[in-house]
Amino acid sequence: MTVDVVNGTDPSVNFVLTAVPSTLAQVVISANRTGQELAKVPASVSLVSQEVIQGVGRRNTSIEEALRTVPGLVVRDQLGGASRATIAIRGAGSSNSFGVRSIRLMIDGIPKNNAGGSGQDLANLDMSSISGIEVLRGPASTLYGNQAGGVVSMTSETGGPDRRQLQVLAGSFGFARVHAKATGEAFDGNVSYLVSVWRTQQDGYRDNSNFDQTGFSSKFVYRPDAKSTVTGVMSYDNLGQDVSGGLTIDEMRATPRIADSTSFTRVGGVRLNNFGRFDEFRFGLNVARSLSETEQIETQIFYVPRAIHEAPALTQFLQQSFLNRGITMRLLSTRRLGSMGSRFTTGVDLHDTPIQTTTTGRPGTAAAGTAISAFDEQATSVGVYVLEELELGPAVTLTAGARYDNIRFKQQNKMRAAQTEPRTFTRVTPKLGLTYRISQTLSAYANFSESFESPVIGQLRNSPRTDGEFVTNQVVKPLSIRTFEVGTRGVVGRGSFELAVFSQRVSDQAVNVNFVRPAPATGQFGALVNAAEVKQQGIEAGAKYALTGSLSLAGTYTYSDFTYARYEAGANDFGGNELPGIPKHNGFLELRYQGARGLSGGVEVQSVGKFFLNDANTAENPAYRLVNLRAAWTRRVGRTDVAPFVAVNNLFSEKYSSQPQINAGAGRFFNPLPGVNYVAGIRLNW
Repeated sequence: MTVDVVNGTDPSVNFVLTAVPSTLAQVVISANRTGQELAKVPASVSLVSQEVIQGVGRRNTSIEEALRTVPGLVVRDQLGGASRATIAIRGAGSSNSFGVRSIRLMIDGIPKNNAGGSGQDLANLDMSSISGIEVLRGPASTLYGNQAGGVVSMTSETGGPDRRQLQVLAGSFGFARVHAKATGEAFDGNVSYLVSVWRTQQDGYRDNSNFDQTGFSSKFVYRPDAKSTVTGVMSYDNLGQDVSGGLTIDEMRATPRIADSTSFTRVGGVRLNNFGRFDEFRFGLNVARSLSETEQIETQIFYVPRAIHEAPALTQFLQQSFLNRGITMRLLSTRRLGSMGSRFTTGVDLHDTPIQTTTTGRPGTAAAGTAISAFDEQATSVGVYVLEELELGPAVTLTAGARYDNIRFKQQNKMRAAQTEPRTFTRVTPKLGLTYRISQTLSAYANFSESFESPVIGQLRNSPRTDGEFVTNQVVKPLSIRTFEVGTRGVVGRGSFELAVFSQRVSDQAVNVNFVRPAPATGQFGALVNAAEVKQQGIEAGAKYALTGSLSLAGTYTYSDFTYARYEAGANDFGGNELPGIPKHNGFLELRYQGARGLSGGVEVQSVGKFFLNDANTAENPAYRLVNLRAAWTRRVGRTDVAPFVAVNNLFSEKYSSQPQINAGAGRFFNPLPGVNYVAGIRLNW
């Protein structure tokens, strides 16, 4: 192309860049803990790009925005953009009402889960600084141990040349957010850094659903020589959150903005809010070093203290402090075995979580200031794994691995005498997979894998017998998952796709059974028993296509047929019923525009089918469809890129509940979310 320039004029040239999907050989993932090419990974893996995560017009207050584009996932938002979101992968985590359970959430290699496998609210996530998310769908205990029915691995941005960004947002229901970040280099480029700070607050759509959040995150990378990399991360989040409680279906339809009146207590006729506050630090240090051309060793240590300050529950305050600490070590060898290529990985994970929990009476109540309960608990886990990826030929890779885990729980009831013997779970989980490279841009795979899930520490406090209250449950066994899966992925012309079909069997699923306290005590207590098995089949598909140089289309579809093969607990027999919390049909479609003159935007359509809300299948969550719009205009002003934007969510004011309370009492299953609402703001980059 030739451009003629006339003296005295100020010429400009516009270039339209067309997004071309990368070939599979160019995509390397780290969530499988080996850094393998995506084409050779015999498992369902979805990648979420920085463009999707940090796209102009995103609130970036919840992980739900980024993960809604991934097939096989059910990501639910309870309060409209706050940290109370949950993730389910192929049914794992479907009954969880907050935080992380049954799956692994990793942030720069540091687990959000504690040593027992569970995690708290999805807070201390700086989504505006996340550069990519990798999602392993399906059992991953061979790599991650306990409670790894799937993995969500997040990576924060790495610093580089000096860059600054400021983002200011405002929106419906008192939403306001300020986020700033900076990157840079020092010492001749041997040190790079990212520093980010934010403040978010919102009154909330429903009564008593306000929240506020203040935090920072940072990442430093030091390269002392050509063979070594030292990465340090540090973050802090202080969050306050009120919880509205669940509504009945009639309340959701008639008055969706009210709070659950039964979940609040009154003192002197005044209703007290359920407002709790917590803070969490996260420290991590990763040292990677090449020992030779074919061997690399990596060590990571993490230290994550967290405290909950007077979280209210009716007439009580709960205080809790716990500490996630641990070390992981990994050795990778790419030394060839004869004529065959090889990637051998072995590692060890050490993880320890001491927890102190107390409850006291709330001011103004009969038990004000009185200690009601006090527990000292601890979970400690040790896992050792090996994984071999052997290239049997130019197009065929065999993957085989196994892991041994030992998880130990200790409890002490400080308020009363109780039989609190330690409980230990051990398990060996295998994995076997095969990939076939059809071409440079197409591959197919098959795998068999197993996973397991032990009860979390608080679920072991009671034993399943009439005199078992505060007696450590020595009977309940870990849940087991066995999966067979086939799939394919690839790039065809201007598009890319992924497809997975799986069959899964969940054995020894634990359910809560109530027992009557022996006289002279009254009332009931609950304890876990292994009483259910689940049969699961599913299809997960996703595709992206560049329609033109500025217009692209992306979509996903998930079909889930999850049924109780057996469920007998007490008087309940739910065999043949559907697993609650998972829709059979779940789809997402996005049309995105990126113009040559700085104009960009998108239309999202999310369709979620109906699903049951309890094991008895007597209540269901209605199907819903959401339409969201985003538009932005980026303009260069001096040395600064200025991008005002606006987003309109739930354009047609659908009445819906995304994150229900599974098996809730009194029919209070529903957490209604807003009708049409907006976010507007401006982003500055310089």
